[in-house]
Amino acid sequence: TPLNIRAALVFSKWLKVPISAFSTRLQEVQNELVDSLNPEAAAASSRAAKVPVIEWQAINEFVENPAGYGGATVFYPSAWQCSPSAFWVMVIGTSMAPAYHEGEIILVDPNAAAVNGSDCIVEIAPNTYLFRRLEIATDGKYLIALNPDEPVRKIAFPASSTLVGSVIGSLRDRRPK
Repeated sequence: TPLNIRAALVFSKWLKVPISAFSTRLQEVQNELVDSLNPEAAAASSRAAKVPVIEWQAINEFVENPAGYGGATVFYPSAWQCSPSAFWVMVIGTSMAPAYHEGEIILVDPNAAAVNGSDCIVEIAPNTYLFRRLEIATDGKYLIALNPDEPVRKIAFPASSTLVGSVIGSLRDRRPK
């Protein structure tokens, strides 16, 4: 029996993933239903469908002027509510393994609150970025690499650094290699 929208909604809630994680077609059906019932949701859905994928070296340019940035050629939808300043970027390296894998696409929102335990993009020098977990302690803020094999796992949040945004979602190819 084909998976129907009602079953997809149940699976989506039970697995705590968007329907698009297992069926892009049923996600489209759900979007069409929502759009037909709520024009306001349709407008939000069309905005969410236009989150750009940008390169690391373009982060600063994009964050300074998201509406005027013309460098993105690929756009992915977002199953997460995000601001118009949000962007997708590909994970490079293994410092955040095993939680994140090299090549995984992460959704970063500059308007999302960065709290203790948030995974963040931090500009540590002009156009030099780190992807790390934020730790807020009584003695200060720290950036944590999750990979136990990382040579330096914990650094003090540099005073001259800028928190670019918090990771609010990710896309990962789950097929066996």
